[in-house]
This record gives sequence, C-alpha cells and structure tokens, in this order.
Amino acid sequence: MERDYKVLWIETICTDQELIEKNILKVKVQSADYTGWEDREKAADDFRNRIKAYEKEYSILSEESDGKDTSYIQLIDNNTEIKMRNIVGELQSKIFAYLLNLHTLERPIYFIPAGQSNNDANNILGGESDITDEGIKYAQCINNFFKEKIKDLNQFPEECKLLCSTNKRSVLQTVKEMTSFTNVMKIKILEEINFGYQDNKTEEQFFKEYPGEEEEMKKDRLNYRYPRGESYRDLIGRTERIIVEIERHCGPIVLVLKPSVMKVLYGYFAYEAEVKEIVNIPNIEIPKDTIIEFTPEAYGFRKELYNIDTRAGFRKLSTTFLRDMSLYFNPYKSNLTTDSLKRNVSDIYDINEAQKFNNKKFEIQEYTNYIISNTSFGKSKSHSSNLNQLDETKHKKK
Repeated sequence: MERDYKVLWIETICTDQELIEKNILKVKVQSADYTGWEDREKAADDFRNRIKAYEKEYSILSEESDGKDTSYIQLIDNNTEIKMRNIVGELQSKIFAYLLNLHTLERPIYFIPAGQSNNDANNILGGESDITDEGIKYAQCINNFFKEKIKDLNQFPEECKLLCSTNKRSVLQTVKEMTSFTNVMKIKILEEINFGYQDNKTEEQFFKEYPGEEEEMKKDRLNYRYPRGESYRDLIGRTERIIVEIERHCGPIVLVLKPSVMKVLYGYFAYEAEVKEIVNIPNIEIPKDTIIEFTPEAYGFRKELYNIDTRAGFRKLSTTFLRDMSLYFNPYKSNLTTDSLKRNVSDIYDINEAQKFNNKKFEIQEYTNYIISNTSFGKSKSHSSNLNQLDETKHKKK
C-alpha cells in the first residue's frame, strides 16, 4: 500500500525492577484501571501478572524483527539509555529532542498574569506603559505568596526558576517586586504577541482604521495575523523552545506572562483535559488576579488556583485533577484483570468505529491512516499551508 507519511515508532522499555515496583505502587494501582479496588496489594499483584503476560507476547523493536528501514526511538529505564534508528528530517528530529528532555519528576509550574499596566486599565493592547499602583500592590502580594513557599520550592534537584519576557510593560515591573527569587531569566521569545498596527490602540480604534479586519479575525482567530504583526499560530511556534525547557527542568518553574503567551503555554499543558483543539487556544479564559499552579502527575495534572487580592492577601480557590486521556486508555477488557489480555479495539474507539475495521482485524497502515484523518492533527494540516506568507496588500491602511 502506498502511503504519503512515514511511521515513527516510540518504545519505552523498563528493566529496572526497583523502578518498576515504584511505578506500580505509586502510579498504576491508583489509575482508573483499579478504581474501587480496596486491596492495593491485590491490585499491585494483578498488574505484576499483567507484566508477565505482556512479556510472553511482546516483541521489542529491532532491525532483525522489524526491518532495516523501520524508524524508531527506544527510551530505556527512564531515559538513562536512549536508542534511535533511521531518524530523518526536521519533524522526527524535533520529536527526538523533545523526548530527550522529558522526565517523570513531579514539580510545580506556576502561571502568573503580569500586574496591570496603564494600557491594560484603558483596554489598550500592547505598548510599553508603566505598571499601575494597583499592579504594584498585586506584585507585592504575589511575592508574599511565594515567601511562604520558597523554602519548599528549593528542595528539588534543580533550583526554582522564574521565567519572564523582556517587556517593560508590567512584566519586568511585576518581577521587580518578586524579591523572593534569585534565579530570574528574561527571555525575549516570551514577549506578548506582536499586535502590529494595532499596538497602542484599543480594538475599537483598530477596527475603525482597518475596516474588514474584525471579520477576518472572527473567521479564524488562530491563524489571523495582525497587520505587520503575529498570529496565535506564530506565537505557538515562537514559544516552542520554552515548552522544551519547562519539560526539561527538574525543579519548580514560575512564569510571569502577558495573556496571549499564557494562553499558549497553558494550552499546551491543559490541551487534552480542557482545550481539546488547537483552534481553541486564542479563546482560553485566563482568570484575572489568579495564580495557576500545575503539578504533573500520572495520567494528567493537578491544578490549584489561588486568588490574589491586594487588600485581603491570597487564598486558595480550588484543586482539580486534569485527566489527560491521551496518556491513558485501557485496551483490555473483562473487569480489568489479567484474564482478558486479548486486545479489544472497542476500548480505544467506539464499537461502531471498530466495526469499520472488518471485525476488528486491520492492517497497521490502514489504522494509522484512520487515526490521522480522525484527529485534530489530521484535520488541521491545511491551516499551516501559507502560514508564513505575509499578505501585504491586505493590510494597507485604507
């Protein structure tokens, strides 16, 4: 069968028995597979039996068994050893670099909106206006919040790191008040989206000067590019390296951001649980005066919200667990025990969809084609066709 894509296999292998036991007791017995199991040791035994059953059937990727043209990456014993074969092209290289930086250490990631600027107070986008008095009080309140946490935040393998942009507009002035931090990185690629001709204007002023832009923006918020500025998709590409750095770092990360950048980075972490599709990123609602604390855990993230009140201080609002269903599915049936290690496609896709594969028997190429055409990745490929081509005539002032 001809195909216009290349398959890259990613395989994780663990032979370290101590690591396996830790994973079973800390992660697996608390998964959705064992909801309602009161005896944790019985659940652990069940999973140990699963592993034995897997080992009887499972074949590790290799040139001998899968052919010399097969592309794969093997992550062994929690990335202490990594093997790769036939990694070709930009996309595969990026995937490899991304996987190199992943780890399983739990550590908090804080999303903090920058303090209010004078432009913010007047609904003006962009610009380099100073922070307001209320914004300074807000930043001081955030500093008090971290004063109580900073000792715990320094108990990780790597030091707590604060990342912010180089924008004067409220970002640097917010960080200036956050004296609890010594490791501060000012990074240009974290700057707010470039509003182009809309910079230092309200939306009302901009739409009046550029008729037709409001309609264009409404049609496709993700790919709409401000005249002489950026689109949200541009911003996603710009901040890609920061996501890798956040994933790599083995200590707490504190991000002080303007709304557009926060939407993009928050969208990455909450993608499967909340955002669902890339087109929704520009419409993410970031709560004002609120610190968002994300802690990666098995099968998702724990999200805690703290309200910052310049008069009353800070208080915890809520704790929720965001389950990332892309990280978890149960492809085995019959009360989730080792009695049923027979693969059942209907647990991955709806039974009606599974029937399309000739009573659940299908070739891997057909299945891959089907997955690509029925995911947001497959459906959104056309969006990027002319992403980086500026249409100068469209944005001439009338």
